[in-house]
Amino acid sequence: MIKKSFFLIFLCFLSFSLRELRASTEENFFFKTPLSRAQKGDYVVVLQHKSLSLLHIFETHPKTLIIEEVSAPAKIKSTIKGDWKKWIENDAPGHTAWVMYELNLETGSVEDIFSCAQKCWKKVFPQEQIFPTLFDLKFSLVPDEKRKKVGPPPPSEMIEERPIWQPPVFFEGKKVPNLSSKAYSAYWPNDGTDLSGKKINIFLAEGDPNIPDFFPVWMQVSDKIGRLKLRIIDSGQELTSPYKQFPVPPPSLSACHFTKEGHLQFHLRSHPTFTEYKVYARDLESPSSLLVPFKAEVQKGSRELRLTISNETLNNKFQLDKLYTFIFEPEGYIHLSIETPKPLKIIKKYAVK
Repeated sequence: MIKKSFFLIFLCFLSFSLRELRASTEENFFFKTPLSRAQKGDYVVVLQHKSLSLLHIFETHPKTLIIEEVSAPAKIKSTIKGDWKKWIENDAPGHTAWVMYELNLETGSVEDIFSCAQKCWKKVFPQEQIFPTLFDLKFSLVPDEKRKKVGPPPPSEMIEERPIWQPPVFFEGKKVPNLSSKAYSAYWPNDGTDLSGKKINIFLAEGDPNIPDFFPVWMQVSDKIGRLKLRIIDSGQELTSPYKQFPVPPPSLSACHFTKEGHLQFHLRSHPTFTEYKVYARDLESPSSLLVPFKAEVQKGSRELRLTISNETLNNKFQLDKLYTFIFEPEGYIHLSIETPKPLKIIKKYAVK
């Protein structure tokens, strides 16, 4: 089964990319163009089976988007009556989940997920990352003669004159009449994921300059077994969230080791907000902490930070073969400081060179 949250972010990513598709005159399109035109406050409401999700562009940045997702049972739609802004303003009564995602526009990866309802960070699993593949996905225009028609097919000797089926279009609670659409399709590569080998059909409204061009009005994912339909039941602009900001995720320690040169090295995942760090070492037998000099290196295009404490520092400032806890403090964010889960021993054979 397709992971619901990531698939919905995929739809949102697709939705706000389609303004580029609409401006294109080519029959083929790749989603390599950054989503630089997405506007804060844009939103779409997606209906799938018995649940709905409101997807909202919470913040825009040069390299990232913050996407807010609020989910609820589909039956609640009748009580909202198209006033999604008021529903969100009132803390979305009846919602079952409320999360925010940070989407990297350069790599297509979801960097962080925060649960607003549970007030905690959720783990991002690499195997569920589908956006890098989306960047290379080729969408092709579906010719009118191959599109679904309205009504039963005519006898074989008669000319096909049935009108093309057009999905309904809604904007801020109101149905938009007499609006046509273009259809595009693509096949997901056979990569072993839940979308592997599936055909993706999207419909983009056209012909009305008053309708914003940032969302598809219908989406369908098909395979040999059946079809999964995602319907955009509403859309709009200038939505405001009761949450004032996307929280900054704390750094996390992924690895630590001695190098062959005898340096002590730590690998941290660090948000770009953190521009400077202080590193402290605390002897388990002493209440005081030692400020430790280090060298910092950021891996290009990622959030991986490498902090290296030199062999010379280990020899001059530490007592060898004793246990120390290391504390990493982002400057200006002392409340997000982290420390090594277990004390480390400054091993003599590594430190002495």
